Amino acid sequence: MDINKQWQKLEQANFNQTIKKEEIMKAIQLESTSTIAELKKRLGQKINWIVFFIIGFLAIAAFNYSNIGVIAIMGVSILLYGVAYIALKQEHNRLGNMESASHSILNTLKENREAILSALNKERIFGVISLPIMMVVGLSLKPLQRGESFADIFSTNYSVLMILGFVVLVLVLAVGAEKMNKMAFGAQITKLEEQIRELEKVS
Repeated sequence: MDINKQWQKLEQANFNQTIKKEEIMKAIQLESTSTIAELKKRLGQKINWIVFFIIGFLAIAAFNYSNIGVIAIMGVSILLYGVAYIALKQEHNRLGNMESASHSILNTLKENREAILSALNKERIFGVISLPIMMVVGLSLKPLQRGESFADIFSTNYSVLMILGFVVLVLVLAVGAEKMNKMAFGAQITKLEEQIRELEKVS
């Protein structure tokens, strides 16, 4: 047996294995960069809608600058959406930056997955808090513009049946929002999780 030849074959096999591993990792990195870019784009679209609503609230407040009631409910709306903007923008900024990462690709992918899941969870919490408030704001706007007070609105316009209707509508909207998020983000998140599993196999 020629030990030198056997050793050369072993070294060549290890070398080929290393090359193959590096190629797989590069392919996964390239694919995951595209996946994360798409997630970031879709999250950015959500943030743009938040900005759109904030501008809308500011416009309504400007057109009703002499009506304290309208100014108050628009102020609450702007505050709510401002908090949502900050929360989602933080996660949006965390997404991406694959090439500038100072640690492993695997850890970077996991951090990006956590960022998008955290963003969707924050939006879910925001929805639970804001939907009932925004429904009351929407139903109160016209009466306030007519000069009615909050006391008048709540004493005459809201019955027990209407409040129950609010609750049902909020639940329907919450379920609808969850389904829309699944349609918009579900496939991309699944891809990212598959890429993480693949990378774990070769790491």
